[in-house]
Amino acid sequence: MSKTAHTITGNPAVLKKVNQARVLHELRFVGPASRAELARRTGLDAKTLTNLTASLLEQGLVAREAVVTAGRGRPAETIAINPDAALGLGVDVGAQQVTGAVVD
Repeated sequence: MSKTAHTITGNPAVLKKVNQARVLHELRFVGPASRAELARRTGLDAKTLTNLTASLLEQGLVAREAVVTAGRGRPAETIAINPDAALGLGVDVGAQQVTGAVVD
């Protein structure tokens, strides 16, 4: 995501999906991060991010990766894309043969 946060208003269900996509995009392209780091990178507030990550954890799309203890306070839990969350299937149906592939 860019350094500037974009404000989106409207249907709460649509907004939740958009914000979940923002979080997944950050995790996919930038890598695992704590909730606090994700909040900074996406421009979302801490409460919103906590609710989004709880939903994504429940759906199995992200996973808790590690607990990082640095400094004072509560240790930060790292969140990452769950590599077992989905599969992709490709099929090429040709005149002479059928070829398929499955990727995670």
